[in-house]
Amino acid sequence: MNPILSISIPTFNRASFLQEALDSVLLQHQEGVEIVISDNGSTDNTQEIIKHYADKHPFIRVCGFKENKGIDQNIVNVVKHAQGEYVQLFSDDDLFTKDLLKTILDEVVKTSPMAICLNHFSFKQRPQSSKPFLPNKRLSFENGRKFFSFCGLGFISSLIFKRKEALEYIDTVKMGKECAHLDIVTRLVLQKQGPFIYLGTGLIAGRAPEIPRYNMINSCIVFQKQLYSELFVQKLICNALYHTLLRKLIFSDLPRIIYRMYRNKIYDAEYIKPLMIEFNKHPIYKSAIVIYFYMNKRIVLFSGSFIKSIISRKKLFKRRGI
Repeated sequence: MNPILSISIPTFNRASFLQEALDSVLLQHQEGVEIVISDNGSTDNTQEIIKHYADKHPFIRVCGFKENKGIDQNIVNVVKHAQGEYVQLFSDDDLFTKDLLKTILDEVVKTSPMAICLNHFSFKQRPQSSKPFLPNKRLSFENGRKFFSFCGLGFISSLIFKRKEALEYIDTVKMGKECAHLDIVTRLVLQKQGPFIYLGTGLIAGRAPEIPRYNMINSCIVFQKQLYSELFVQKLICNALYHTLLRKLIFSDLPRIIYRMYRNKIYDAEYIKPLMIEFNKHPIYKSAIVIYFYMNKRIVLFSGSFIKSIISRKKLFKRRGI
């Protein structure tokens, strides 16, 4: 009998975090849940950690590659090797919060959704209590476009979906774009019948390293914009939703990325070139990109720090009941 849920973990050289991620799941493990790990040719001791856990737990299965095939191929591989009715993609450095697995299984049994999106918060070193990115409530959608518009579906560890239906879109993934998770689940949501469930009470602790090991501009802006454009051309999203997504990329996501780049001294003027090319036909967005990149560095850092201080004070006052 196939498991109900496959927690599917694509990993690469994350020995320092993978053990903690697995422990957070194993503390909650229930019958009917398997863990599938796809190693992308790791060169550290990731394989030793995987073998240690797989030898102890028969519900952990291992697949992968001898050499690095890229994150997209690794995501596709771990989905293909899953055997559960549902797949949850789970990043190798994130953590399950308390009772999350029970919350997921209860929802699956109760509503048999096509897809679930979990809420999440970010942390740097230890998973401390932090404001979640989305509202703390449960919502049910029958319209996939509304579900996609509300959730975004860009955070890999928040995505749970029916495996059999998702496999219909697995071969359409464009490799090398670093957003295979978004590609698969978005196409599923836009073309299949609901219900689609947003679980704001189900929290993933998402690790946010100071310096990501990927190009943030390409992964979070350029490649996502290319996917949205493809969905628009294929008439899977309407013009209004398409521009809503573009506005979020340029006016919400890009400023945060540039702030992190300046703060961590990884600013590179070459980053602007693919952005300008990608948004060449959108004068307003293109103008905003130029302004962001050519603002004085001190202004960017001061503005970011000032906004963060306001948010911190607001949280402090709220805790104190002021």
